[in-house]
Amino acid sequence: MDSPQPYSICAQYACLYCRQHKRRCDKTLPACKLCIRRSTPCTYPRRRGQIPALTQDTQKAEGTKTISIAPSDATIARHYRTTHVTTAIRFIEPSVYHDASLGPPPEDVSIPSSIAAHVGDPDQIYEIGAKFFQATSLWMPIVCRKRFYADAPNPISPYRRGLILLALTMKLYCAPASENGNDTRWPLYQLVKTFYADVEATAPMSVHILQAAVFIAIYEIDQAIYPSAYLSVGTCARYGTALGMNKLMTRRVGDGKPGLSGVEIEEYRRVWWAVLMLDRLLNIGDPGRPLATEDPTFDSFLPINDRDFNDGIFRPEDAITISAGFNQKTSLFGGLAQATYLLGQTIKSISSFPSSYGGSQAVRFEEHTAQLRRTLHAYVQMVEKWTAVRKLQYCPASAICYIALFLLQDHHWKQVGAATAQEIRSTIFYETKSACEAICIMAKDPDVGCVDPPISRVAGELSTLFRQMIYQTTAQFIMVGFGDPDADTKDKIETLTGILHIMQPRWHLSSKPLSESV
Repeated sequence: MDSPQPYSICAQYACLYCRQHKRRCDKTLPACKLCIRRSTPCTYPRRRGQIPALTQDTQKAEGTKTISIAPSDATIARHYRTTHVTTAIRFIEPSVYHDASLGPPPEDVSIPSSIAAHVGDPDQIYEIGAKFFQATSLWMPIVCRKRFYADAPNPISPYRRGLILLALTMKLYCAPASENGNDTRWPLYQLVKTFYADVEATAPMSVHILQAAVFIAIYEIDQAIYPSAYLSVGTCARYGTALGMNKLMTRRVGDGKPGLSGVEIEEYRRVWWAVLMLDRLLNIGDPGRPLATEDPTFDSFLPINDRDFNDGIFRPEDAITISAGFNQKTSLFGGLAQATYLLGQTIKSISSFPSSYGGSQAVRFEEHTAQLRRTLHAYVQMVEKWTAVRKLQYCPASAICYIALFLLQDHHWKQVGAATAQEIRSTIFYETKSACEAICIMAKDPDVGCVDPPISRVAGELSTLFRQMIYQTTAQFIMVGFGDPDADTKDKIETLTGILHIMQPRWHLSSKPLSESV
């Protein structure tokens, strides 16, 4: 029996429209890019030398036929069936998959016209990429810029649909937010989700699909789309595990996944760090909820220099582990990874001490977390000095450490049963006070705070971590004020809520839960 032929990625001849108008046709299926741009029906000839039909009558008279821009249902079904069988073998019998050298199954590279209209042109992809890499360089550099620009415009890439999906999520991430309360990005988000479901079910597994899923989850977190955000992060954890990303965290280059270059392994690690961070960020409101990912260990490798990664450069000796601590070789994203590890330790500590009012358990919790609080505080001090040298507005690693300190403080208040303003103020940690003061100084900086026009340009574009940090700080001051704040506390609350208000188009629930308490 003949083996089924893979679904063709290009037509054999130029389409009739391009031939008639003497245009250069790229022959892509189901429709060439020129026809997509012109919103023109794209049809391909069945035989060489077929003349374009000018009218339906002429077409009938000459007996010419054209094929539809979409492949037949039987062809699609055959392709999907082949893809699913190969992928199933990879999961059910991984040893058979590798021993037989099956490799990724042939992919259906057709791009729906609704998607191609957004990211179907190489120039569009380059423009989207430029905005995206600038917007995410500070806190989420998980896509290698050099590899993306080299692969995304390639119409015969074996992972074409995954790359197009990633470009589409980049566009969603960078799309401007509406100022009137109506999110104009919602239709694009729905299109992204639909295409993601299709690609996930039919395309070979790839890091591009997981990267897209990460940025979908970030959008859902920002727009308070629950439980979708929570489920999306769980899906990311499963997908990354299926790709073996969790195992690459402690393996040196050369001992890792076969067939991957050093830069590809680095990209895998970075994506997994992003999943770890989002998984823990979602548990801030309920630290007792089980995580979808295991905590990294001291032997887990940190991300290398961000600039080298984006330029496609990887030297094995540049990779350091968590146990090395923060030093001059630590990259900006590497610092964020270390802070993510500390946030995980914070959640683990809180889960070990269920809330109880008073008693010895409250004392034991304070003693048990004393070293962790000192570590978080010291780490922030080092990171802030490192940030000042590089003249950055803020460091995402600091934001995560501050969030972790506030989590420990909130749980301590629950442990001791603090119910009055006096009890709250008398049981506040030194590290919490220091964190609140440092963030307020940052908030009053003209380049970050709400005392100068640049906030309209800056705060609305800062990361999810910055927004969460400002939110948690505002909640701390509201607790300290406890219904009767002094003038200084009121001023700080007003400053912070002003920033939250500006952030609202990007972070849907930035001020609503606090508005009832202020």
